[in-house]
Amino acid sequence: MSTNNHPRMQLNNILQTYGHRPEWHVHISGSQHNPVWHATVYIRGVQSGVVQGPNRGAAMDRAAHEALRSFR
Repeated sequence: MSTNNHPRMQLNNILQTYGHRPEWHVHISGSQHNPVWHATVYIRGVQSGVVQGPNRGAAMDRAAHEALRSFR
């Protein structure tokens, strides 16, 4: 299984190399029938990815992907 398809795992692996962990802030808005998940990831206290998605996992994956782009 490739970590390229799992941005949260890839982000965790990179940060562990430096002895750091991501900090996640996740919340939901919208109606019960049409929820919107908001995910923000912080790296060493710096906001690195802010996104929304149709479910918690998708929002977190998108935020991790955005944070990974800052490493490239």
